[in-house]
Order: sequence, then C-alpha cells, then structure tokens
Amino acid sequence: MTIENDFYLFLINKIDFQPSPVAHDKCLCYSIELVFCFRANRSYTPDLTSGTYQQEYFLITLQKSRETAGIHLQKKGLDPASLPHVRAGLCLDVSGSMRPEYRDGHVQDALTHLLALAMHMDKSGRLDVFTFENDCAQCRVPATPDNYETFVRDHILDDSSVPKWGGTDYLGVMSLVYRHYFNPSPLRLGRQAQPESAPVHGLLDRLFHRQDPSNVPAPFAPEPAWTRTPTLAFFLTDGETENERQIERLLESQAPLPLFWVFVGLNHQSSLLTRLGREPDSEFILLEDGVRISDDRLYEKLVTPKLVNWLARLQG
Repeated sequence: MTIENDFYLFLINKIDFQPSPVAHDKCLCYSIELVFCFRANRSYTPDLTSGTYQQEYFLITLQKSRETAGIHLQKKGLDPASLPHVRAGLCLDVSGSMRPEYRDGHVQDALTHLLALAMHMDKSGRLDVFTFENDCAQCRVPATPDNYETFVRDHILDDSSVPKWGGTDYLGVMSLVYRHYFNPSPLRLGRQAQPESAPVHGLLDRLFHRQDPSNVPAPFAPEPAWTRTPTLAFFLTDGETENERQIERLLESQAPLPLFWVFVGLNHQSSLLTRLGREPDSEFILLEDGVRISDDRLYEKLVTPKLVNWLARLQG
C-alpha cells in the first residue's frame, strides 16, 4: 500500500462515512497533494474556503446526518425506506434571545440535522421553514439538499422581509402552519379559533408588536393537493408566549387534521408546550443544551415512542 493510500484511508476514517464518488476522488486528490508536499519538504493546506470543497463537505455532513437519523428510526422499529410521504416543516424562534445562536451558526447546524431527518419522510427532500418573534413569516423557499448549507444566512438573516429579534409569540406562526398545509380546510382558522373575549388589536397592540392572528400573511404558493397529506412540524423556541388559551383552542379545533407537532424547548421548560405535548398528536422535548447539540443526540431525543407510533399508524 502506498503512502498516498495511507493518507486517503486516514481522511476517509476521519469523516467516518462511506463517501460519495465525488468525495472519494476528492479525498484521494488531497492525499496525493499532501504526500507530494510532504516529499517536497513544504507545508500543505487544502483550500477549505473554496466553493467546491465546501459544497462537498456539506453534502457529506448532510448524508452522514441522514444515515444517523435512519439508524435511530430503525432502532425504534421503523423502516425508513417504507415510511409514507409526510410533509415536514420547521418553526424557528427568531426572538432577541436567540440572536447568539444564529450568530454562532448553531441554528444552521440544527436545521441541517432536521432536514436530514425530514428527508426520510418527505420524499421531495424539502423542509418548509417558518420564523416567529412578535410577527411571523414563511421563508420564500424550503430548505433542500441544494441550498441548506447557507440557508439560515441567505433566507433568514440576510432577508429583510423576515422580522427578527423581537419578543415571542407562538399563535401567529402556528396559524400560518395550519393555513399553509391544510388550506383550503373546512375547519376555520383565525378569529374563530380565539375565545369570544379576545381583545381587539388596535393602535397600542400594533405599537407593542402584538400580532393579530387573523392578519397572518398568506403562505407562499399553497397547494390544495397537499391539504390532507400528513405533516410533521418541528417547533423550536427558548421563550414563553402570551395567548396561551387561544393557542390551546387552536390545537383543539384542528385536532382532526393529520399534523404532529414536535415542540422543542431550547434550554427552557415551557409550561404551555409541556401541556400541549400531552395531546395525542404532539410531543414536548426539552433540550438542556439548546441548539448546541450533535445530530446523534438530537435524534435520540426527537424520535420518541409517541412520534414512532404516529408514523407507524400512517404506515397502516
């Protein structure tokens, strides 16, 4: 075995993953280049900032996370290959307290891990992304294997149309999720999901950024063909919200719809989400370390018996 092959095996073992043909060739090329420089008695540092290298690195990362997610599904008795088509969405808290997690790239890592899990369910390989603070929005495109590596930067941080760094309000984004996946639905949303004593949203509410859920922006390109397709919605937050009773009534009114909520508290034990997690088609998960978590640990937390049973029922 040549020294080039030794270095190649070292690189492959470092990524601990059976690489794609492109990654195979790239690792071999880097190995040969490294050995050449070693024999020429000069240092070698591959251009890790090049678009080609970064794209391949991110593809390896996504594929590795997808395989890890598949292992966790199999451990719980599910065959990833035979799972039915399930739409997948992700609601991301963009309130002020989350700003450091976005700045340091941890939210991007979490999105990558969740896309990898969603790819086992959504056969189109997409993850719809919604954001919320006092206001809510839906990203103009879903996260996919083609755009995910800089998705948070491109479609949240650098998009001026996405409200950011305010307070925390669950109601608007949850209503938006229902409208996106189940519109047109015979079940009524908006004001009918609120108690009769709900306050009128006037000037003071607008000044303090309190959102009227009946004015939630329409989702981008709703597709009626999906109106009864089962949907899995991840909901990540580190804060509490007002309108608790209105949110509970919203979930109660939409209970017949095939949607499973995975509420995730980021180092925060939300009393409301804990209660909502006791409903038949929802779960509450506490992540003590927030979004600063490995894919393996995240899947261990997310793939719960309750979610597994919901997916198993869909399999029939």
